Amino acid sequence: MRSEANKHATMIDNIQAATRRRTGNANHHLWNNHGTFWCHATVHLPDYTKKRLRLALGTKDLEEARQRRDSLLQLFGPLLANPLTNRN
Repeated sequence: MRSEANKHATMIDNIQAATRRRTGNANHHLWNNHGTFWCHATVHLPDYTKKRLRLALGTKDLEEARQRRDSLLQLFGPLLANPLTNRN
């Protein structure tokens, strides 16, 4: 039987990002909360649960928020292309 630490580490290694690719909305995933932009995303876990992430982008500038959002989403790499094909 795997230890809880190993089980948790394995789940983290298998996290999947979910995206919907729609054209025409340059502000997708962005939310302005009282002047500060946040990035909202959903991550699908290998146990078929999901986790909603909300990350403060630390800027009030829309263009900078878009760049920071794009950088964050790039960190997920190929999982963004089609997360369902990467499930275990």
